[in-house]
Amino acid sequence: MLPFDDNTFDIVVCRLAFHHFEDPSRVLQQMARVCRPDGTVGVADLVVSEYPERGNYQNRFEQLRDLSNVRALSLSGLIELFTENGVEVHNVKTGVLIPEVEQWLGNAQTPDSRADEVRELIKEDANENLSRARPFWQDGELHFVQRTAIIIGRRLEKTVHDAT
Repeated sequence: MLPFDDNTFDIVVCRLAFHHFEDPSRVLQQMARVCRPDGTVGVADLVVSEYPERGNYQNRFEQLRDLSNVRALSLSGLIELFTENGVEVHNVKTGVLIPEVEQWLGNAQTPDSRADEVRELIKEDANENLSRARPFWQDGELHFVQRTAIIIGRRLEKTVHDAT
């Protein structure tokens, strides 16, 4: 529970954290609760494929790299959270990050045993297109595409928490 009163803020945002939350719906519900009616709620995060098997494949190597990763959602899943929690989406922007695998693993201080498994999963993905992360080699280094989304909405007058 966020330690703020209802309707406290004009703008509530969360950047690159939703994939770390056990219950992202509860987090968005709290964001909406502390936002004033017609205020702005924004989330920027990684998104995975709309196809569950492909999304699960990417989430698997993301989780191995950093044990604090719970699950990145698909774009439609993230938009659905907004709707379910009384926030009307009015702007969606997608983009990409293109990490180099060794630097990406180093940033998270991934232990060698898990890093080896992550490398193998990404190489397999490069050969078989299992996640839509589109791994590729450039100048001898392995890279892949992390898709991102920024979703901006307006909190409705009545939200899910108002009914409870």
